[in-house]
Amino acid sequence: MTDAFGRPLGGELPRFPPSARPEEVREIRHVRQTLDPRLGVILSGLNDSPLQQPFADRISELVTTTPPTPTGDELERVLAPHLWLLRRVGDTGLPLTAAGYLRPADVKELAAILPSMVGWIHRVTTEAHVQPVLHFREHLQAVGLLRKAKGVLHATKIGKQLRDDPAGLWRHLTGRIVPTRVAFDETCATLLLVHLATTEGRLDEDAIVRMMNEMAWGHSDGSPIVRWDVFDVWNPLWWAIGAVGPRDAATEESAWKRIPTPAARALVRDVLFPDPAIGAR
Repeated sequence: MTDAFGRPLGGELPRFPPSARPEEVREIRHVRQTLDPRLGVILSGLNDSPLQQPFADRISELVTTTPPTPTGDELERVLAPHLWLLRRVGDTGLPLTAAGYLRPADVKELAAILPSMVGWIHRVTTEAHVQPVLHFREHLQAVGLLRKAKGVLHATKIGKQLRDDPAGLWRHLTGRIVPTRVAFDETCATLLLVHLATTEGRLDEDAIVRMMNEMAWGHSDGSPIVRWDVFDVWNPLWWAIGAVGPRDAATEESAWKRIPTPAARALVRDVLFPDPAIGAR
């Protein structure tokens, strides 16, 4: 089956994994717990590559230098957009426009607390024209917190349970941010997250392209991975990470250059190295 663009459902363009994938990943111990299998596969795929050690260094940096997981009132602050929308939807749902978007009044309220909206120079009107708000709302649907039905935005069962449980919401996000349906997307997203959380300034997407090609990913016609392939994964990933604040920790430059807040870096670390003490998974 294909979508409206003729692409296979459950994937983008036909991307093929390396012809020889390791069947077993050597268990590696780090500060918090066993290395995430996704990272192990990448390190194995980069075996004998000059890119392996720099990536291993980034993993070590991610574990040892990332800010601690927010708690208490601070956790409420860093997840303010998520909690606001879940609470706004409530038990009865939030009516949408005839076109299926958030109403302008709701768009303005959400935009005012969304870190990725810092520095937005355009008018805040309809959701269709305010991309950070639109993509953030779609992100909450993608991770199973919201759903649309008959012109109304509803909270899912888990969304209702987590709207007053910031710690539980954080744990839910750590298990859902990395896409898992398509192997290419999962590997690419894992690379992006590690680089995002360990890069000062703007992330170098070309570095991700080089690593994917070094691991022998490519298209069915033999052509290599290019920037566009990475951006297919990078864009929705940023709308998830860029929403983690608090808003006052973001700047116009950081929003434009896609530089995460300290709490967003902590979220990335907890995605790949959940702390067993807080039951992150």
